Amino acid sequence: MLRRLGVFAGAFDIAAAVAVAGTGADTERLVRDLAREALVHVERGSGALRVRLLRTVRDLALSELSAVELADARRRHREWYAARWRGTELHDELVQALRRDHDDYLAALRSALQDGSSGVGDLAVTLTYSAIWKHMAVIDLIAIAGGFVLRAIAGAVAVNVPMSTWFLLCTSFASLFIVTGKRYAELREGGEAAAQARSTLEAYSLGYLRVVLSVSLGAAIITYCDWAFEITREIGPSIPFYELSIIPMLAALLRYTLVLEQGHGAAPEEIFVADRMLQALGLLWVIVFGLGVYVR
Repeated sequence: MLRRLGVFAGAFDIAAAVAVAGTGADTERLVRDLAREALVHVERGSGALRVRLLRTVRDLALSELSAVELADARRRHREWYAARWRGTELHDELVQALRRDHDDYLAALRSALQDGSSGVGDLAVTLTYSAIWKHMAVIDLIAIAGGFVLRAIAGAVAVNVPMSTWFLLCTSFASLFIVTGKRYAELREGGEAAAQARSTLEAYSLGYLRVVLSVSLGAAIITYCDWAFEITREIGPSIPFYELSIIPMLAALLRYTLVLEQGHGAAPEEIFVADRMLQALGLLWVIVFGLGVYVR
């Protein structure tokens, strides 16, 4: 566990150590033992115990990590700081977090750069969203949708799957549709109170968000159809499963649009978990598309 703590460039608390090094009481006990044995510098102040590895201890810990362990520790480190930033709402909290942990935010960005452009892009969007983009109407929609697209790209790169232009466009417009639907539901449910909680909602109207929903929905459907036709042209299957997958995809998008008009959608993940028809359409899409992949 000590070896994994070497990825911290600055001071960290026990919660961060557990996220990067492992779970359970062992990590907490290790951090406290290191502090007792003066192998770390303890930062005094209010709040949780924060420690900083001595430079020699940090260098030794990093040298003991294998390449696989180092990559995993850096990934956990990035995810921890990205999640903390994503959950921070107020500007003064953002400034305090950046002042306190600026070394580790920079280390997270550096490791993302080393792992690939999609990783650093996702982390950059995450780190700047709470501070900048979430307060700018229209840009906030594009920033969140862009984060989903970057994750899709990262997944494709990780499994070495080539990405077509139509796939990227479909992912972009579908993400914009979901994000806009969330804002639409928030404004419809909360009204002026929602605008006070989220500043950009004050700039939006239900009519404007309906237009964006219509444009993004239409574009998502068209680009998905083009993607399905493109795959069929390239592979030439005997049965047109890819084209047939358009049917459940279209039905799912229209079903989600109906859910939005019924006054839901402020929490998309809850809709996906609770709506049985969406789940059935999703399963049907997986089956049909899977047949296209495995049946020639």
